[in-house]
Amino acid sequence: MNFDILVFCDYFKPGYKAGGPISSIVNLMSVIEDNFLIAVVTRNHDYKSKKKYLEKDKQFSRKYKIHYCSNYLHLILNCLRPSLIRTKKIYVNSFFSIQYSLIPLIVFSFFLRKKVFISVRGEFADSAIKNSLKKRIYIKAWRVFFPHSNYSFIASSPFEANDIKKYFPHSQVEILSNIGALRKFGTIDSSLARNQELLRICFISRIHPVKNLDFCLRVLKQVNKSYIFDVYGPIDDEIYFEKCLKILPFNYKNELDPNLIQDTMRNYDLFFLPTKGENFGHIIHESIMSFVPCLISDQTPWDIIQKYKIGMSYSLDKIDNFVNFINNYPDELNLNEKNFYQVHDVIRPDGLIKDYLKVFSG
Repeated sequence: MNFDILVFCDYFKPGYKAGGPISSIVNLMSVIEDNFLIAVVTRNHDYKSKKKYLEKDKQFSRKYKIHYCSNYLHLILNCLRPSLIRTKKIYVNSFFSIQYSLIPLIVFSFFLRKKVFISVRGEFADSAIKNSLKKRIYIKAWRVFFPHSNYSFIASSPFEANDIKKYFPHSQVEILSNIGALRKFGTIDSSLARNQELLRICFISRIHPVKNLDFCLRVLKQVNKSYIFDVYGPIDDEIYFEKCLKILPFNYKNELDPNLIQDTMRNYDLFFLPTKGENFGHIIHESIMSFVPCLISDQTPWDIIQKYKIGMSYSLDKIDNFVNFINNYPDELNLNEKNFYQVHDVIRPDGLIKDYLKVFSG
């Protein structure tokens, strides 16, 4: 079998702990798998885990082939499979991954001269690079050793395209927004946003400084209405987690199975994620499909929630805006089904899917 597209990614289904990058690539596969023969090469375990996936967990519905790798040698041997060597186009889901970006580039672009697409997933943002000497050295080495390799970058927005051009001014950049999950709305809860006596608030994300849980707690410390605050997600940074516990007590509910996210969210009146930066923010999309309003920072592509009054996004410099929103909740919102549907349709337009098919067909 000759594949049309060979995808390399550090983590993939049935994993979920790596968060957004897994959702991004899974959603992409869902819209192109009917048009191309695809193979995926990835690790055989989840993020920050050494436990191999069980065979029963690999039996999810899909039309593409997956090769799960245990180490570098296994990865290289997979790259050398005749069926994969004959693949026409290569897609890598990161720039800075040695295993699942650099090695595929060396094998397929440098030696085999295949066309490679590199999705950078926010990795070239100033906040991601300016304090990392390793990344700056890596970029310089890349430009020295692969000046003429046959690759194109994929940016999720014009802003990200500009970030890429700062470091690779002569490279081809395709602007293709992230694809949200297929619409899977449930039934709207008639009691939504009517719990005036006790506001139910949740935070669902990795426990890591970039997700800004400590900001949530500083906000809630100033709130003058009754609430409960439940936190879900893998602890990515133990020291940071302990720091958060000292700011304000909260209910830590451990990790959450991705299949239970929407059912869990529907138990709450508000999803709170004042993130310091999101390339897309799949968990915000889950909130919208759960008919749960969200309170987020302006460091995401989701400012549209304000237009349709299903949530608010504020600058992290204005903590009072977050406090006032919660104190006056839901005064600034208009939580009807139509508004949630409209936001979903804007974030996953049919034209975007056609653009992806065009790029991969070229």
